Amino acid sequence: MIHEFRRGAALAFLLITLSGWSVATTVTQSTQGWCSPATTNVQGHVTIICQGINPRALRRLNELLDIKDLELKRKIQEAEEWATRYQELQDRLLVQSPNNPLALRARKNLQEGNLDEAGKILDSLIRAAQENLKSLASYHFSRGQVFTLQFAYASALPHYETAARYLPDILEYAEEYANTLLNLGHERQAQQQYAVIVAKLRNSDKLTSEEGLKKYQQILHKYANASQNIGEYATAHRAYLDALDLYQEQNILNPPLSQCQEISVLNSLQLLYQDTGKTDCAMQTFIRIVEVFKREGGYACILYASDLAVTVLYTGKLAVMRGNDLEAEKTFWY
Repeated sequence: MIHEFRRGAALAFLLITLSGWSVATTVTQSTQGWCSPATTNVQGHVTIICQGINPRALRRLNELLDIKDLELKRKIQEAEEWATRYQELQDRLLVQSPNNPLALRARKNLQEGNLDEAGKILDSLIRAAQENLKSLASYHFSRGQVFTLQFAYASALPHYETAARYLPDILEYAEEYANTLLNLGHERQAQQQYAVIVAKLRNSDKLTSEEGLKKYQQILHKYANASQNIGEYATAHRAYLDALDLYQEQNILNPPLSQCQEISVLNSLQLLYQDTGKTDCAMQTFIRIVEVFKREGGYACILYASDLAVTVLYTGKLAVMRGNDLEAEKTFWY
């Protein structure tokens, strides 16, 4: 066995080196998307800034994020999702009702971060659209989006359910309904909803486009996560492998982005192996994650830097547990 002193020294060196690298690089990653910390000092309270977001809306976002009390990496992820949803909803309201004064008022309030007022106006639009199924479904979906921007998932759920029920062939409605079910802990219902979406995408012509293929990959990952959460491990395993096959194909088109997505799926897969006691498979998956990071361009996935630290550490620990001195020493000094 490796001497206790050498093992302890290796662990200490790894933790100090990798933890320092992950903190420094998290801020760098955040500047590549919509949002980033307002300061490079990541200690204590951090204000998030997002490009292209009205300052009043940004102030409201930070108020909502402060209530959730998230660690920095998760806070940036939430802000990215919020900013994307905020921009898409503005576009939706403009495209759907370019000449409707109420819809334009809702959009203006949304732009300025007046989410409560925007929601009230959408309630009026819903009441006025009872005879037009397409508009009714769209306004319900937009109302759900405003609630989601407020992180009020329970209030958003019936609006998403209504939109998905009225127009089941619009996968965006069905996906948001499934996502919200999952956020509220209704995991079995969410898994069933994702299964429906996966089947529809698999049998559609959307997979012929890069955008459609990317959506299919994302839904497969969510379907696998939901299946794992309810103990349907075989279903989860198959979905993870299907998603990985697709990510590897996509890697030719967009290497840095696809590598980040591949790492995310691999991380979920190794958790599945841990849950089911397949230690050898977990270890091989950890090694595979490290190899993805080592590919050319792989270090663009800075958001997963801390995950890499954990990956290397845990792989080494698994090797020690199995008595493989050489493998453990090599991993610890990676």
